[in-house]
Amino acid sequence: MLPKILFVTLVLCTRCFTPEATSSARYYCEQLDAMEYYFVNVWTDQFANYDFSCDYAHYYDNAKISFFSSKMSEIPHKLFEMYDNIDKLSLVDCGIEQVSRRSLNEAARLTDLDLSRNKITELRNYAFEGASKLQTLNLTANNISVIEDKSFNSVRALRVLLLGGNSLKSFSAAVIVELTALEAIVLANNQLQELENRLFARNEALKIVHIQNNSLTKFAEETFCNPKECNDLNLDELVLNNNNIKELSLPNIKVTILRVKNNLLNQLHISTTVKELSCSHNKISEIVMANASESMLALLDITNNSVSSLEFIAQFRHLHTLYLGLNPVNSLNVTSFASLSQLKTLGLQETNISNLRHGIFGHQEQLEWLDLSFNSLDHVDMLMLASCAQLNTIYLDGNRLKSIDYEQMKTYFPQLKLLGIAGNDWNCTYLAKFVRYCSTQSIELHKPHTSVSPRDQPSVKGIYCLDDKHTTHNWTATIQELHSAYNESGRSDDAALTELFQSIMADVKRYGDDHSRTINQTSRLEAALFDLTKQQFLLQKDVNTIRETLLKMELSQLSNRTNDSSYSSEDLKRMIETVNNLTLDKQELSAKKLEFSIYEQSFKVDKALEMAKEIGAKLTILDKRMEQWIANIINSEGAGFYAKPLMQAQRLSDDSIKDAQGHGSNSSVMAAVLFMTGLNLTLIVGFLGYLIYRNRSRSLFTKHRRNVREGCSMTTIMDDQI
Repeated sequence: MLPKILFVTLVLCTRCFTPEATSSARYYCEQLDAMEYYFVNVWTDQFANYDFSCDYAHYYDNAKISFFSSKMSEIPHKLFEMYDNIDKLSLVDCGIEQVSRRSLNEAARLTDLDLSRNKITELRNYAFEGASKLQTLNLTANNISVIEDKSFNSVRALRVLLLGGNSLKSFSAAVIVELTALEAIVLANNQLQELENRLFARNEALKIVHIQNNSLTKFAEETFCNPKECNDLNLDELVLNNNNIKELSLPNIKVTILRVKNNLLNQLHISTTVKELSCSHNKISEIVMANASESMLALLDITNNSVSSLEFIAQFRHLHTLYLGLNPVNSLNVTSFASLSQLKTLGLQETNISNLRHGIFGHQEQLEWLDLSFNSLDHVDMLMLASCAQLNTIYLDGNRLKSIDYEQMKTYFPQLKLLGIAGNDWNCTYLAKFVRYCSTQSIELHKPHTSVSPRDQPSVKGIYCLDDKHTTHNWTATIQELHSAYNESGRSDDAALTELFQSIMADVKRYGDDHSRTINQTSRLEAALFDLTKQQFLLQKDVNTIRETLLKMELSQLSNRTNDSSYSSEDLKRMIETVNNLTLDKQELSAKKLEFSIYEQSFKVDKALEMAKEIGAKLTILDKRMEQWIANIINSEGAGFYAKPLMQAQRLSDDSIKDAQGHGSNSSVMAAVLFMTGLNLTLIVGFLGYLIYRNRSRSLFTKHRRNVREGCSMTTIMDDQI
């Protein structure tokens, strides 16, 4: 460890040192590790003659030499003249501008050459002549735009060729035709727009191909071989990320890892040998695979595509990792994941899911990681995930959850370590209890990282919640804050605005639902009140009937005992009073029944008026549309609405037909005006009728109540009895 620290210190101290211009110079090496040596501050262009001194290097057959903070226009050929046992040479960022044929004449034992981050612009024929055992050549991050056909003909043992980060606009098959031992080639970060057919046809040992970050619009099997001749080709990895490919069909290419992120793919056809497929940020709705039942696919990342049906995914029975986020899935069936019993990781974020049914995850007994964030879930039953006892991570952020059965969470998921619950509709008191439970159970709460300044909204442990003063989400986050937050993730301002409006609409929908529930509850309470009132009236009627029956029995007894002297006048007065009270109760009950009936009718009238207002609003909209329609007819100079498609299909030239169309349009205008006039008159008359009916009903109701009150006094009843 100490030698490496000293080495770094030495490099920093000598970086700015420029040797004096003299006729000759000698550079001495330092030993970094066993068989590894380095030179610092070598400036070969400053001297006519120079040499190197590295005594320790002679003792090892496979020496590695590196240059740091050095400046040279080409590879120092004298190094190999003095030390022919160099196995690896690193000349990173040394300002090398060319590779001449004499540079490696003595490098017979060189196997690894790193020329990355230099200033090479072209490679001439036989540029690496002499390095016949070279196996790894790194030319990354130069400015190479030209490679002659025979540039690599002297290094036929080459196994790894790294040409990423250059300025290549084309790449000829002749450049690598002699590299039959080539196993890996990197052409990433160039300007390639098209690849030749059979480009890699002669490279039968090829295993790894990286062509990401170019401008390719198509890629076909013919790049490797004819479809009928691809049986011997077995690729370990093919990377085509960040191109402009619209279609990709590789049913005969045997590849283990396929990466095609961020293209324009609408279709994707692959072979059954693919074990890892990463195709996020495309427009794919389905992956086609012949004999899908034989598929070995274990990892599928299809995030941010156009997947709405999961039927094709159900065929991949060996999947253990599935990322489905940012797709318009909308709803899940109980059988959506039934065949994927080996799933350990499942991402379903932002898939517009609003409901989860029991049994959806009934077969995922090995599931360890689940992401349900940023959906429209207002309820999650933990029993639904009871089969997933191995879960250690669950994300529920950005939904509409108000409560959850958290007290049983550790019972259902003993391995749970990380839980995401931010961005929901938690009540602050409830959330405090939830957070306390997670703390006692050693469950870490996930907090999304963002640079947006804190909101003026209550929170518990950094998780925002709602209370009596903050009944909605905070909408005051500025566009600048959203802009900065989305720039960190590489997303656009449109996405930031979309999230803002989605948050607003979520609150509107939530409170709309609450309002609807309140209205429904009020209606049910009113109906229950009506029923109770009716039952009360019936009970009162039954009581009066019983009282009347008792009174009749007493009257019968009175008639049988008229000659009995024991019967006093007090009993007679009491009986008369009972009769009066019974009569009064009957009249009061009748008045209440009538009042209740009038109230019920008034309630129905109010409901009808509300409906009339809604109809009036709709008719107003229709009126505006009709006016706009009439204006369009007039502005179109007599061309009728229904005549336009016919006029576009048939260019009539007959004058009489044109005149007929003109008269027809005038009549259609008159008909529309008459229709609108009649419609408005009907609306006005209907509305006035409702007002008159309502006022008359109220006046009758008031008059009747006054009459009832006047006729129910004790004096009036006694006068009637007399």
